Amino acid sequence: MKTQEFKKNLLQTACHFRVGFEAEGNHYLEKCLVDLGEILNEDEPNNVCLVRLLTDLYRAQNQRDLFGMADIIEYKIIYNI
Repeated sequence: MKTQEFKKNLLQTACHFRVGFEAEGNHYLEKCLVDLGEILNEDEPNNVCLVRLLTDLYRAQNQRDLFGMADIIEYKIIYNI
């Protein structure tokens, strides 16, 4: 998968969370996580950082913190890919 396309999908996910569309955001997040598997296999130096960020994303999701999820996706994950 192309990295730019993946980043676009991540931004779309963050936008859904930011406006409160949790179901749609989760749908896009699921697609992004599948695509992230390809990126993790290709870019090993960033794997540790991305796994930490995914842990933060999981915590925010458990707290139903949609803005926190959007921030992690938009300002942290995208810049580490």
